[in-house]
Amino acid sequence: MKMTRMLVPILFVLLNLPCAYAQEKQAEEAPAGEAAALQTPLKVQLVLTEYDGAKKVSSMPYTMSLVASQEKGIDSGHSHNNDWAHLRVGARVPVATQKNGDNGGGQFQYVDIGTNIDCYAWGRSDDRYLVRGTVDRSSVYTLSSTSEPEEWKGGSPNFGNDPIIRHMSGDFAIALHDGQMGETTVATDPITGHVLKVEVMLNVVK
Repeated sequence: MKMTRMLVPILFVLLNLPCAYAQEKQAEEAPAGEAAALQTPLKVQLVLTEYDGAKKVSSMPYTMSLVASQEKGIDSGHSHNNDWAHLRVGARVPVATQKNGDNGGGQFQYVDIGTNIDCYAWGRSDDRYLVRGTVDRSSVYTLSSTSEPEEWKGGSPNFGNDPIIRHMSGDFAIALHDGQMGETTVATDPITGHVLKVEVMLNVVK
């Protein structure tokens, strides 16, 4: 009788060991599996295109790699700081702030021009990705021989002491499927009348 009483707890433990092991294994593997499913590598391309009427003046593509996050039960599109992708490209140009007669001397201040892009992506429940970010673009304009504003580019003659700094900045938010492109921002340059369009294309990295 005593032997039977001793065997019952032992048998109970032995019979439940496989279940306990399976539950422990599932608890260990589930977070890793869920984390992998909720972290999706993406390639996001932003194209800044400038038009003079129907004529395309320039097209500048920028490609960024980032990881889209998605928290269970949340579809609001917020992000932590370390989820952001940042791109900075441009130059610093000297602008005269004080002239010393005709000898070419004086004081100069350097101004940053170029394109700054910050963005992140957030997975949605409808298999689309919400891409949010900011675009900040600046460039130098000078007056041409016909007194028309003309954008200065590398290799062009010196833009002189009185350049015009053109600046465009805006936020965007767009929901895209894998492989889809959409237009997010349209702005008109008050100096030239040119139209600047920002398009975003998203691809899931396989």
